[in-house]
Amino acid sequence: MLMIMFGVVSCTGDVSSQGHIVTAASNLVSDADVILAKSNISVTIVPPKDWPASFSNLAPQNVRIGTNGVYISLKKRFTEERGVFILKNGSNFRPEENSDPSYKKIGVRVWSYHIKG
Repeated sequence: MLMIMFGVVSCTGDVSSQGHIVTAASNLVSDADVILAKSNISVTIVPPKDWPASFSNLAPQNVRIGTNGVYISLKKRFTEERGVFILKNGSNFRPEENSDPSYKKIGVRVWSYHIKG
């Protein structure tokens, strides 16, 4: 089922409409908090061996810690990228829909993102 839904993400490009991501949102937030607490670097790539199951289940291309939270990249082509963003707890950053990157809210502290590049 997950692979079929991931295929839909690849074709449509709209991550925010995927039910499995909405369902997993609370686990994604909890797991992102653990990763952020362990990291003393503001920007870094998280190795696949350190991905929690909630991240791995999305079959990401990569996971990285940014200044404002965790980016789970699901689709990347040239400079364009789509995925899931988990906002760092207590961050003042406010994701916006009409920007680059552009964000769509999925749940509490969880957004889909699209970088046009």
